[in-house]
Amino acid sequence: MQSFDTGEITPGDFIASCTDGHILFTGFPNGGSEPRLFRMKADGGEIAQLTSSGFAQSPSCSTDSQKAYYSIGSNVNVALWSIPVSGGTPKQLIPAVNYVEASVSHDGKQAALFALRQQKLCVIITDLGSGRMQAPFFIDQSLANLSRFSPDGRAIVSDAIRSGGITLLYQPLDGSTPYVLFNPTPETINDFDWSPSRKQLAVARLKSSSDVVLIIDQTGKETR
Repeated sequence: MQSFDTGEITPGDFIASCTDGHILFTGFPNGGSEPRLFRMKADGGEIAQLTSSGFAQSPSCSTDSQKAYYSIGSNVNVALWSIPVSGGTPKQLIPAVNYVEASVSHDGKQAALFALRQQKLCVIITDLGSGRMQAPFFIDQSLANLSRFSPDGRAIVSDAIRSGGITLLYQPLDGSTPYVLFNPTPETINDFDWSPSRKQLAVARLKSSSDVVLIIDQTGKETR
């Protein structure tokens, strides 16, 4: 467990790690009203601001730790951007066209653009080299609060409801049959990600419990 002091930067909602140990996170500069993208070392040192405009969210790091990917925009209209982890000039990869979220595959070759089309949630796979977009790929809508590329780049993995519980659903892009990655449980999935080796999957779940206490006063009457 590691604690970080970000000084006058108020932490935002997103954090991601690079394979070389650097950490990307969003935060509000002192007095700022929009989150920017920041970089720091694994020990919390050498914090540097990477972006200076736009509502930054959902950062990720390229496999060689040289490039940071992130989204800019509102929750219903985001654009995909990149910037060197060492700092430099941001580059827009995909303009905002009613996308609710954008993410990049682990090999950095494809982008997944999440959008509402025909009143259904779909993913539009885009080749970042050529800009070619595939036809919308509709995903399971039973939950779908969290969605991202599988490590092999062949599927979209998202949270879903199965057998009365919550699990992660592996949905192949070739249209073959989806399958669950583990047995469903009642707890909500807050986040998930794979290890750098892509051999292990970490899932953060929200557990809650409550106790009901019945109090009876000396007259035998129940009170709440």
